[in-house]
Amino acid sequence: MATREEKAVMIDELRATLRGTDLVIVADYRGLTVGQMQTLRRELRAAGGQFRVAKNTLLRLAAEREDQADLTALLDGPTGIAFADGDMVTVAKALTTFARTVDALEVRGGLMNGKGISAAEVGALASLPSREEMLAKMLGSMQAPATNLVGVLSGVARSLAYVLQARAEQLQQSEGA
Repeated sequence: MATREEKAVMIDELRATLRGTDLVIVADYRGLTVGQMQTLRRELRAAGGQFRVAKNTLLRLAAEREDQADLTALLDGPTGIAFADGDMVTVAKALTTFARTVDALEVRGGLMNGKGISAAEVGALASLPSREEMLAKMLGSMQAPATNLVGVLSGVARSLAYVLQARAEQLQQSEGA
């Protein structure tokens, strides 16, 4: 059992994590094997997040001290918390994909930018395109007008070259006849 000082340190760590992240997803991990838990942590780390198991009482105290009442409502039973250190969408995708493949993990909800979100809203967040996909689409739409302009201008030059080539061939035929 942890001492009072150790618990205070854990609460402070949880508070700092809650304060420093934009997305917190609460999940029930009951029934996950050690191997599945390691796989989940590895996948979330690759997505720019992390997964921690926390005692509800310590997490409740940290949430209350950070004025996160929406989080305290989700703390029932074994609780695992995913934090997004990077792209929120990528972390939500990784967690929901894992939850779909492993029935033992159940997403309860979470916090996004300090506001409570439901499990359905976590799923909706996961269905959004990632930051990289959005940037690629935006870059493609910005490049499209320039690409079209180059195509039009090169078409005019190509047509002029065809006309000049046809006229040269016509002149050669008329000289040879």
